[in-house]
Amino acid sequence: TGVGAASIISRSLGKGDKEKAIIAGGDSIILNTILNIITITPIYLFSDRILKFLGASSEVLPYAKDYLEIMLFGFIFLSFAVNGTNLIRAEGK
Repeated sequence: TGVGAASIISRSLGKGDKEKAIIAGGDSIILNTILNIITITPIYLFSDRILKFLGASSEVLPYAKDYLEIMLFGFIFLSFAVNGTNLIRAEGK
């Protein structure tokens, strides 16, 4: 979402349309939030099944689940950081 929004923002600022750039940035953040919810929620809810499907044994499963939960929580911040980096880069200053 960040790369597409960055393109729109850069072109909008180049044309002097600051309002469109602001809207594109906001839409990018909203879409990022929605995609995080859509992606993270099912993985969290079905983490046992997913990890077993990926081959986690009953001995490893509790540790893998703990690790996955930490990674999912961190993914939220990572996705906003990547998105934010693209939005800042699009400003071009």
